[in-house]
Amino acid sequence: MNPASLHLNAAAVAIVMLAAMLIVPATADTQTPQLLSFSSPTANGTYGIGSAITINASYNELLKSTSQIVVRLNTTTDVTLSAVTDTIAPVHAGSLTDGGAIQLDAASAVVVSGNYAYITSFNNHALEIVDISDPFHPAHAGSLTNGTGGALLLTPRGVQVSGNYAYVASSGSDALEIVDISDPANPAHAGFLVHGTGGARLDDPRGVFVSGNYAYVASYGSSALEIVDISDPANPAHAGFIVNGAGGALLANASAVYAAGSYAYVAAYGSNALEIIDISTPASPAHAGSLTHGSGGALLANPAAVQVAGLYAYVAASGSNALEIVDVGNPASPTHAGSLTHGTGGALLSGPRDLAVSGTYAYVASYSSNALEIVDVNNPASPVHAASIISGAGGALLNGPEGVALSGGYAVVPSWVQDSLEIVKIGTSTISGTYTVAAGHAVPQLDVQSITSQAAEDIAGVTNASTTMPATTIVPARLLAIDGIRPVITITAPTKTSTGAIADTTVRVTDNRGINTASVLVNASTSAGYSGFTATQTSATQVDCTIVVTSSGDLIINATDTTGNTQVAAEHGYAISYPPSVTSITPATGSNNGIVTITNLTGTHFAPGASVKLMKTGETNITAGNVVVASPTAMSCTVTVNYVTPGAWTVVVVNPDGQEGVLVDGFTFVYVAPADTGGGGGGSSISTGAAQNIPAGTQADFGFTASRVAKVSVTAGEGGIADIIVTVEKVGGLPRNVDAPGTEILEYNEISPYRAAEDAIAGACIEFFVTRSDLAARGWNPGDIVMLRWHDGAWQQLETHVTGSDGTAWHYRAVTPGLSYFAIGYAEGQAIDDTAGEEPAPAETATPAATPLLTAAVTPEATRTPAPGPTASPAGLPALFAALAIGTIACSRLRRR
Repeated sequence: MNPASLHLNAAAVAIVMLAAMLIVPATADTQTPQLLSFSSPTANGTYGIGSAITINASYNELLKSTSQIVVRLNTTTDVTLSAVTDTIAPVHAGSLTDGGAIQLDAASAVVVSGNYAYITSFNNHALEIVDISDPFHPAHAGSLTNGTGGALLLTPRGVQVSGNYAYVASSGSDALEIVDISDPANPAHAGFLVHGTGGARLDDPRGVFVSGNYAYVASYGSSALEIVDISDPANPAHAGFIVNGAGGALLANASAVYAAGSYAYVAAYGSNALEIIDISTPASPAHAGSLTHGSGGALLANPAAVQVAGLYAYVAASGSNALEIVDVGNPASPTHAGSLTHGTGGALLSGPRDLAVSGTYAYVASYSSNALEIVDVNNPASPVHAASIISGAGGALLNGPEGVALSGGYAVVPSWVQDSLEIVKIGTSTISGTYTVAAGHAVPQLDVQSITSQAAEDIAGVTNASTTMPATTIVPARLLAIDGIRPVITITAPTKTSTGAIADTTVRVTDNRGINTASVLVNASTSAGYSGFTATQTSATQVDCTIVVTSSGDLIINATDTTGNTQVAAEHGYAISYPPSVTSITPATGSNNGIVTITNLTGTHFAPGASVKLMKTGETNITAGNVVVASPTAMSCTVTVNYVTPGAWTVVVVNPDGQEGVLVDGFTFVYVAPADTGGGGGGSSISTGAAQNIPAGTQADFGFTASRVAKVSVTAGEGGIADIIVTVEKVGGLPRNVDAPGTEILEYNEISPYRAAEDAIAGACIEFFVTRSDLAARGWNPGDIVMLRWHDGAWQQLETHVTGSDGTAWHYRAVTPGLSYFAIGYAEGQAIDDTAGEEPAPAETATPAATPLLTAAVTPEATRTPAPGPTASPAGLPALFAALAIGTIACSRLRRR
C-alpha cells in the first residue's frame, strides 16, 4: 500500500505549498503520442462562405492543454487546431507478474520516478524495480530482498523515492529501510533506522513520505508519526515524533502520511480520522487539527491513504467504501467538502486502499472492487464517477489492487491478490480547430492535405513534432464539399433620369452551382409591385430579370446561391434625394442681441454642406454661421443678431440640392433693452427662464443670476399657460416715460413675460436679496427694504417679507399681481419680518403636468392666499408711491429640486 503516489524532491516542496496548484505526477512514459486520424463532426453537406467546419485530430493518449497542430487543407488554407479535449477511457496497456527474478508476490505499494516503478512485495520481502519506459511492455529492471547487504525488508508496506534513494516502510522489520537506486539494475542497501533507536517510533510502519531532508513515517503499531532525518542516507537519525493523544492528536494505527509545506496529513486507521500535524519544527511536531468520521458528513471510517492537492486532502476511506474530500485551507479546522461512495453513479469504491490525484481527477485503487476507479474532482464539493476498469477487462490484472501511481498518461497499479503490476492507459485526447469557408475556396470534398507543424505533448512531457500524415484524414466517405464562389451579378445600368419610367433594365445572376434566390430592391423596398418585372431561369446556373422602374431610387440586387453564398450589387444612377426634416433645436431661446450658439439641431436627412436660416414674417432672414453637419440627424451652428425683433422665429435647414426642412416657431429671441442714453446711465444684464404646460392655479419657478432678483414664481390663471418665457433684466436706468421713485433705490429690474398673454398670469412672487455690505454702507436695517412696481403710471409698494439671512446677504420676497419694471429700495421698517417667530411649514406641492424647458418648478394653487385689502401709504415714503400692499399671491418657499 502506497500512502503517497508521487515523488516530490526538496525543491518541489515549495511548489506544493501553493494552494492553487494540483500535484503533477512523476513521469516515466517515453512513448511519443501518436496522431491517429483527422475527422470532422460537421454534418455531410455543401458549405458556403462564412460556414464554420470543425476539424479534429485524434491522439492515442492524454495531451497537455498547450498542445496544438497546424494543418493545411486542400483549400490551401492553414488551420490551427489548439482546443484539447480529454476522453477518460481507461484500458489495459501492459502488465508484469511475479515469478523468476520478478518480486511481485503480494505487490503492495508503488511509486514512479523517471522511467521506473518501485513496488514493495509483501510476501517476497523485497523492493522490485520495473522499467516502464514502454508502458505496453513493462520489464524487470532489478530488485533487493530482505537481508541482502543488510537490508531490512520484512513485509514492506510503503515506499517513496527522492533522488537516488528509495525509502521503504518495512512493517515486519519495524524499520525504515533506505535503498540506493542510482543503478536500478542493482539496488543496494544504504542505511536503516529501526524502532527504538534514538527514541524512534517505528513499530509496524505502513506509510512513508519524503520532503527535503526528512522522511515522515506513519507507524501503525506505534500509533505515531515518526520524523527521520535523512540528510545522510547511510545514517538516518530520529528527529522527532508525536503519538496518539499528544496535544489532542488522533493517530491510532496511523497508516499513511502526506507532507505539504509546514504540515503532515495522516490517515489514522484506528482513529477513523484525518490528523493534521504541524511539522514546521521537526524535533517537536504538534497537533494542528483533525476531522473525524461523521463530522459534518465526513466519511472517514478506516482511512487507508491520503494525498493533498491545493486546498484539499483526498482520502481513501476503506471502511466507508468512499473517497472523502476534506477542505484543509485552514489546517487548524479541516472540514468535509464532499465525498463519493461505492455504487454512486457507477463508482467502484469497495475497500479503497490507495489513491493518486492529478489535474481534475482522482485515481483510486479499489481492493474489494478489483478495479481502478477514476473520479472527476473538478468540483470538490460534488465528485462524480468518471470511468473505471475492472480486473480482466482487456487483459487487465487488477485482482486486489493495493496501490496506484501515475506516469504521464498511464496509471501504474500493483495487485496484491494477482501478484502483478498492471499499467492502464488512462484515456485519449482530441485537438480541435475551426475552418471558416472564405471567398474563392471551392473543393468537391474537404480534406487535410498536409501537416504544417505539430506540437502534441503528452502529460509525461513527450512531444510529437512530426509532420508525417496519419493513415486517415477527414474520413474518405464524407462529403463536406466547400463552395466559396459568390454569385456573379451583371446590371445593365438604367437611364439616368429623374422622371418617367426607366425601361429595359436587365439584371443577370450566374453561379457555379445554382441560383437559390435573386431579389431586386428599389429604394430599399421590395421589388413587389414594379410593373414589367420578369424573372427567367435561363439555365440551372443563370437567372435574368427584366425591370421597368417606375419610381426613382437606388437599385439593389441580392443574390444567394444554393450553398448560401451571397452577393450584392447596386446601381446608384438615379438615387432618390430626400428632403431634410427638423425636429428640435437646443437651446430654443436666446438674446435678440449678440451671438447665440446652437449646440444641437436634430432631424433627418441633413446633407453635408447644408445651411441654416431663421425666418419671421415681415423680417429679414437671419443666416447662421459656423454650420457643422455632424451626422444626417445632428447639426450645430451660431446665430449673430443685433436687436432683432423678439418672439418666435421659424428654423429652416436647406440641403445643397435646395430641399428644405422647417421647424415652425422653433426658436424664440428674447428682448434685451438697449442702454438708456437719455438718462440713468449704467449697463444692463439679462437672464431668462422658460416653461411649458403649466396647469391653472399652479406655480412655475424660474431661477436667475443676472441681478439681485434670484427667483420669479408665476402662477397660471384659469386657462393655464401653454408656453412662457420670463426674462429678468437688470437695467442701469429707466425709460423716459417712467418716473424715478421718491426714495433711494439699490437696483432696477425689468421682468417681462413672452409667449404668454398678461391676463394668463394670475400673479407672481419675486425673491431677491440685499447684501449685508449694502445695508451697512447706507446705515439701513434689514426691515427697511421693500420692492416697488411701476404700474398705471405710478410706483406701487409691494408687500415685502424678510425671509432669512446667510453670511453675506438678507433675503426677501414680494408678491405682485403682474410683471413690469421693479425697484429695490428704502422704506423704513416697512418689510414684514418672517424670521421673528417659527417659520411656517411650506404648503404641500403637487406636481402638475408641466414640461419645464429650463429649471422651472411648479406649485399648486393651494399655495395662494386671499389678497388683503389696500392699505394706507407707508409712513416715511413720498406720496409719489401708490401705497398698495399687494397680496394677490402668497409665494411659498419652494426648495430647488
